[in-house]
Amino acid sequence: MRRSAKVQLRRELLIISSWSATEGNFPAFIQGDWAEAVPEHVADAELGALVRQALAASREGVPYPDFRNDPELARRRKLLFKPAGVRRESEFARGTRSVSIDWQDTEPEVKITPQRNGGRREGFTQMLDQVVTVDANLDDADLGAVVRHALGVATEDAANEPRA
Repeated sequence: MRRSAKVQLRRELLIISSWSATEGNFPAFIQGDWAEAVPEHVADAELGALVRQALAASREGVPYPDFRNDPELARRRKLLFKPAGVRRESEFARGTRSVSIDWQDTEPEVKITPQRNGGRREGFTQMLDQVVTVDANLDDADLGAVVRHALGVATEDAANEPRA
């Protein structure tokens, strides 16, 4: 089963969340039901353990939602918005760094991908030239350290970047 999680850094707060794949031949990845917020300075071992919890909560084959009217999607987004102190997606994205973690649980490796924050127009996109692959059995402290490093590589939204 493919498992997915995200770690997002916003104003000294790490928000770790599960992501699930919808059913069908061309699944969409949507935020799952599990999320936890901790201070940015949390120990690497705790961060790694939280990432593993998010991956364990990831699901495959969830029903494809009505992205405009599904109250469940709004409820799940609030799992991120509430600890971040925001009410809208655009507020949440501003100044946020994001990393995706993907693991096919039959495979020996986990992929950690920093994301470029393109702001409200482009959203978060994977920085495929910066993907890090680690052993799935890596201890929690080392996993947390790799995720933290990937957050350092991830970029904030274009509105916050210096113009040339």
